[in-house]
Amino acid sequence: KLEEAADAQAKLADRTGKAMDDMQKMAEQMKRSDPSAAEAMEKAAQTAKQQNVQKQQQQAAQNAKQNQQAPAQSAQRQAELGLEMMLNQLREAERNRLAELSKKLEELQKQIANLIRRQSGHNLDNLTVQGPEALAKIGNDLLGGLFAKSQRDPKQPPAPPAVPQLGQSQEQTERNTRDIAKSAEGMPNGAEPASHLVRAAGKMERANFSLRDSKLPEAYDPSQVEALVALEQAKKLVDEQKDKVDEQIADSDREAVRAKYVKIKEDQEKLNADTTRIDQSKDAANGQVPRAEAIRLGQLPGEQGKLADRVSSIDKDLAEVGSIVYVWANKDISASMNGVKTDLGKPDTGAPIQDQQKRIVAQLDAMIRNLAIKPKESKFAQDSQGGGQGQQGGPKLPTEAELRLLKDLQTVVNDDTTAIDAKPDKQAEKPKLQALGNRQGDLRGLLDKLLQESSKGETKLGPEPDKASQLPEEAQEGDIENQELDQNLLNDKPEVEGQEKQAMLVGDRMARSRQRLALNNDPGKVTQMIQKRIVIDLDNLIEQARQQQAQTRNQKPNNSPGEKMPAPGENGKQPANSKPQTAQNKTNASNPAAESMPGVDSQKPETDVTKNIKEELAEWGALTPRQREAILQGGDDQVLGEYRKLVDDYWRALSTKAKDR
Repeated sequence: KLEEAADAQAKLADRTGKAMDDMQKMAEQMKRSDPSAAEAMEKAAQTAKQQNVQKQQQQAAQNAKQNQQAPAQSAQRQAELGLEMMLNQLREAERNRLAELSKKLEELQKQIANLIRRQSGHNLDNLTVQGPEALAKIGNDLLGGLFAKSQRDPKQPPAPPAVPQLGQSQEQTERNTRDIAKSAEGMPNGAEPASHLVRAAGKMERANFSLRDSKLPEAYDPSQVEALVALEQAKKLVDEQKDKVDEQIADSDREAVRAKYVKIKEDQEKLNADTTRIDQSKDAANGQVPRAEAIRLGQLPGEQGKLADRVSSIDKDLAEVGSIVYVWANKDISASMNGVKTDLGKPDTGAPIQDQQKRIVAQLDAMIRNLAIKPKESKFAQDSQGGGQGQQGGPKLPTEAELRLLKDLQTVVNDDTTAIDAKPDKQAEKPKLQALGNRQGDLRGLLDKLLQESSKGETKLGPEPDKASQLPEEAQEGDIENQELDQNLLNDKPEVEGQEKQAMLVGDRMARSRQRLALNNDPGKVTQMIQKRIVIDLDNLIEQARQQQAQTRNQKPNNSPGEKMPAPGENGKQPANSKPQTAQNKTNASNPAAESMPGVDSQKPETDVTKNIKEELAEWGALTPRQREAILQGGDDQVLGEYRKLVDDYWRALSTKAKDR
């Protein structure tokens, strides 16, 4: 085995040397095409040589072959440090490159947005000079869009310019567009936005010819209309590129934080192993440990404290990641580490300390996992007019990664509850149960903050349920369901959406768990059943958050610069010379699927379940018009699984009564 380890280390040293040579060659080749990347590679290769990475690896291989473990490990640590320095330099260079690109794209966004503002103003001026008939012909929606994009007040529009002045302004915008197209073409992936800008400039040039001849309608449509569309398409592409670069920067930041946690976890696991080994080396008679282990035990508190300091130093990085749940979890890990540090200094290496150390590793694992999660992106996500949960007014739920981390933190509480319940002396565990209950309350408060932050204050948890209504320890699972059903029926808010109700239910269950742990000191069966339901609920919220993020990532905001201007007659507005819509055409206009699906005859009446229901309202029982309207509006509502049977029974009974009449 020593021979194998030594050979593997020697091969790794050869690979390192080859990698450094390759980096030097690539740096030479890229000096002209990408000077900044070439400089970064050259510096990284120099760092590896200065740190003697390859020599340290070769020395480690030689020491391993001679069974000199301590020198081999020391050489490996030095090589690892050098490689880490080299990687950090490359990561920093890449991040700087992305930051510079993001800055350039932001400037390009502003420039194109200014072009859109100017061109919208030209289009509006053209129509204004033509007169009220031209303004009325395009419809209120398009007219309002032009006012919005030109950043003009429709109540106080500027005086219309003379035709020569309109032509001069259009010519200036054309020149500006061509200049910006040249700068865009020189940027990474800038060819496509530049082509749209060049096309826009060409349309502006055509508009100029028409304006010189005072042919205002011809200048407006198609030339000026298509120029604005091309500008908006260029803006949309640049927006997408900017979002992608910013996402890469965020991913890079998360990965840098994640790498720190990976190293901290490795060091924590080594410290945990030493703690367990020292505890097992105690003399059964007097509890003393051997001298070598006693020396090592004296070092453990300091090392645990340094790990806590390393965790605390990540707070700033996590704040840039942008989530309170990460910051809270990081502070919690640091506090746990400092608690272990105090106990090790007593000195105490017993089972409770080891359990606490295992929990720290579990929390570090949770941070590492959740920092690696990327939002789900659906290629089939609908635009904002497509409806769906979470599409009105922005996301209502926290992100998937935030909810997953919250679930992991809840799982730790659940595991601790089960472990304490298995202890024979519950009375001795009272302080731990109270601390665990307080922790459960902290998680509920964290969920409340996440909900308020993601919904912009629209969603927040209510007060805790009355502690006097807690179930006894001998209660069954059905008792929990009945209590929650009663609570829901008594305090139901019809205006609250399904996912919000589920979040409220999670908050109530967390409150019940806190009360049973902190006030009743009860880690028993009922408490554990409630905690299991919390995890199941969080899983459901996580899936909803995934779907919500997938839908909203591809949405377009209404009246955004990137939106193509509809042609006259769209948005329900008809040109002056068009025929009125028939009732059937109006029905199809509200049903895009009927218009777009090939082979569907739009003149045939479609099978509409809602229509049939409306026609047969008499069979629903003697409902008031208000009740009927409420039922129709709630036709697409999702029924929670635990209430489905009750809802079905209710409608079945109502239908039977209607038939009896």
